[in-house]
Amino acid sequence: EATGEYSPQTQQYHLTLSQSCASPFLIPVNVALISDSGSQKQCVILKDHHQTFVFENVTSKPVLSLLGNFSAPVKLHYPYTQAELALLMTHDEDCFNRWDASQQIGSIVIKNLMKAAQQQKTLTVPDFFIDAYRELFAQPVTDPALMAQLLMLPSFQYKSIPLRNPALPNKVWSIRMTSAPLL
Repeated sequence: EATGEYSPQTQQYHLTLSQSCASPFLIPVNVALISDSGSQKQCVILKDHHQTFVFENVTSKPVLSLLGNFSAPVKLHYPYTQAELALLMTHDEDCFNRWDASQQIGSIVIKNLMKAAQQQKTLTVPDFFIDAYRELFAQPVTDPALMAQLLMLPSFQYKSIPLRNPALPNKVWSIRMTSAPLL
């Protein structure tokens, strides 16, 4: 679990990491703070159940990129906003984190479209999602394989699209096919 708090007065970012094991492990966590003024990177070591790390001279509220370069084989939850996921998808230097952000943001959109379809509402792809894709198309393509992965909508198997209802796969497929041309 990760939480963060930015203080503009002190220009500090406080990152609190926690682990829920009986005995805490030593977990290296590569952290990148992405902001208007660039990226600040550091590897921190989580060795207690809860630890707070302070980053100095952070001039604006950053977006966190966690576990870059697969620094540890762990699952880490951080409550990203849609805007933060869009920024990570389009600007993170870590390729896996960019891909993961694109999958998370795509899953959010698909879930919201599924909810709208169940309520018989008009299916509309949100502007933040379209803007993120526009940003990707505007960037120079240095890695075509990465770009292809970033542009793909999440698959049925992706972890955050629950398919507990047997009739749901048809709806997910329909929504994927509806939203793809809108991009």
